[in-house]
Amino acid sequence: MKISVVIPSYNRGEMIAVTLDAILGQSRKPDEVIVVDDGSTDNTVEFVGEKYGDAVRLIRQENGGPESARKHGIEAATGDWIALCDSDDIWLPDHVERLCMMHARYPDADCLSANFTEVGSSARHQDKFLSMGEAFWAQADKDADGLMYLGPDQFKRLLSGNPFFTSATMFSKALYDRAGGINPAYARLPAGDADLTRRMALVGTMACDWHISVQINKHGENFSADGFRNGMGKIVMLKDYLGQPDMFGRYEGDIREAVDRAAIALMYGAFAARNMVDFDTAAAELPFGKRPFGLKVRSLFAALPDGLVKMIFSLYDRTQQTKETH
Repeated sequence: MKISVVIPSYNRGEMIAVTLDAILGQSRKPDEVIVVDDGSTDNTVEFVGEKYGDAVRLIRQENGGPESARKHGIEAATGDWIALCDSDDIWLPDHVERLCMMHARYPDADCLSANFTEVGSSARHQDKFLSMGEAFWAQADKDADGLMYLGPDQFKRLLSGNPFFTSATMFSKALYDRAGGINPAYARLPAGDADLTRRMALVGTMACDWHISVQINKHGENFSADGFRNGMGKIVMLKDYLGQPDMFGRYEGDIREAVDRAAIALMYGAFAARNMVDFDTAAAELPFGKRPFGLKVRSLFAALPDGLVKMIFSLYDRTQQTKETH
C-alpha cells in the first residue's frame, strides 16, 4: 500500500507550512506528498521548495481552480492510494495510521473517510459525523474502535448530505479511475468536490472512522451566501447526473427528489435572508405545483413589485421592534 497525498494550493505562502508539517509528522508516514501550485502569484512555490526540498514533490500549473489542481496531482501520483488534503486543513498525528487500520479491517473498502472537527472563526461543527443525525447512519454500526463499514453503492445515502470531505478522504487509484476521475467541468463550481465522492460512492465500497483525526479550517465565510452557492452547485451536478442514464439511471427518481429538496431548502433560506434574487434563482428549479404551501405563499409575495416587498418587510420590522419595547 503506497499512499500519495495531494494538496492543491493557491497563494498560501508560508501558511501552508502548518498543513505540510502535520502531514509529514504523521505516525504512519505517507509515501509521497504532492503540492500542486495552482498559479500562485505569491511566494508559495519558493517557500515550499526551500523549506521542504525533496520531502515534497512540487507541481506547478496555470490557475485552473482547486479541482483542476487535485486532478493534476492525482494523475501524477505514483501511489496506489490517494489521500487528499486542502492547503489550510490539518491532519492530527494518527490520521494516516487510522486510515490504514480501517483498510486492514475492511480490505474490500476502497473509499475511506475520517470524521473531522471544524476550527476557525466560522466553525459550526465540533463533530461532523454526529451532526448528520441518526437517520443518515441508518443500517450501519460502529465497531469497538469507532470504525464503520458502509458497504458498496452508497450513492443514495450521500444524496441527503455528504460528511465525507476531501481533506478527510483516502481512496484507491483504481476506484478513482473506475469512477471517471475529477470532472474538469466542475473545476470552479461551488461544492464541485462532492461530485467525485458521489461517483466513488456509486461504484466503490465505503468505510469511515468516527474518531476525529482532521481539523477543517472555516474562516471568513458568509454562510448565507456560501451556502446558497454550494446548494446551487449541488443542483447543477444532480441535474447533470440525470443526463447520464448509463451511470445514474437507476437513481433517477432519487436524484429528482434530491433536486427538489435542495431547491426548497434554498428558497426558504433566501427568503429568511430577504434575498429575493436568490429566492427567484432557486425557485426556477422547482415548479410552483411542487412547492409546499408555505413556499407558495412566499412565492406570491416575492412576485410583488420590489418596492412593495421592501415596504412590507420594513413595516414588519417596525412592528417587531414595537413589540420588543413593550
